[in-house]
Amino acid sequence: MSAAALLALAVVAQPGGERIDPALPDAVRPAVQSAIDAELDPKRGPSNAQAVLDAAMAKHQASNDLVLALRLRHAAIELRRILVRDDALPEPIRYEKAYTTFARLDLTDPGAKAWLERTLEHHPYAKKKLGKKAQRALKVALLWRGPDLDKKNVEKIFADAVEKAGFALEFVPLKKAEMILKVGAESTRSNDPSRRAARVSLGLESVRDGKIIWRHSLFRTESAKDLRVAIEGALDWLARIGGRDLLFRWLGERAFHTILEPGRFSVSTGLDLERGAADPHAGHGHAPERPTKKAPR
Repeated sequence: MSAAALLALAVVAQPGGERIDPALPDAVRPAVQSAIDAELDPKRGPSNAQAVLDAAMAKHQASNDLVLALRLRHAAIELRRILVRDDALPEPIRYEKAYTTFARLDLTDPGAKAWLERTLEHHPYAKKKLGKKAQRALKVALLWRGPDLDKKNVEKIFADAVEKAGFALEFVPLKKAEMILKVGAESTRSNDPSRRAARVSLGLESVRDGKIIWRHSLFRTESAKDLRVAIEGALDWLARIGGRDLLFRWLGERAFHTILEPGRFSVSTGLDLERGAADPHAGHGHAPERPTKKAPR
């Protein structure tokens, strides 16, 4: 499978067929960080970065999920190598497309912040839009429902994830918002009677001149001994994957316009890891139950 084809599968829901959860497992995060360090080192570069991931894949060959996560990052490095050398494109677009490989990964993926800076060095238009720290704040309104959701905790989980990518969330009243987060949580039946399951949904909207110009939705169901832990596990995943979709939509509207090419961020998605059922309101998804052992940090 080519690098482009593999990266194209990094979506949380496709109507049938193969799919890859783009969230980065903690077990391979150190290896991915080492690979990014090599990729960005002018004396080492992409080949050495991919060798780091090859070694990690050999180490984790017994786990299909970990190998897929590493293959996905391996493919992203290959695509960035190809794109920055593509003389058929203007230099700013080459780097823009290379940077937006992170739109198929995890918002907290190592390298996203560094690749943003590298891209801005080669993209004068985007640098005017994003070169200053104050220009990297998304004005977001949060709407939430569910007695087990804590507004401040939801804000913190999403803000922390976005910060790792080099941006900030500024929570504002609805009338002042550029983007809207709609978060809902409910308990649901677990496959394991000894565990509690929570289904958390996320709706995203972009607003311009008081009108909604874009909608996107996804969901996550997780289980744990404690319902709060299950909710936080689902929120952590939604912040990293849904937060990624929010950020790159915002970036597409402001600086990196190739992101808004048809088909990039126009389909609602969802992944239900508890029940294995498609949701008619939040896209399609299926996978085995994903238990959460403790609240993520």
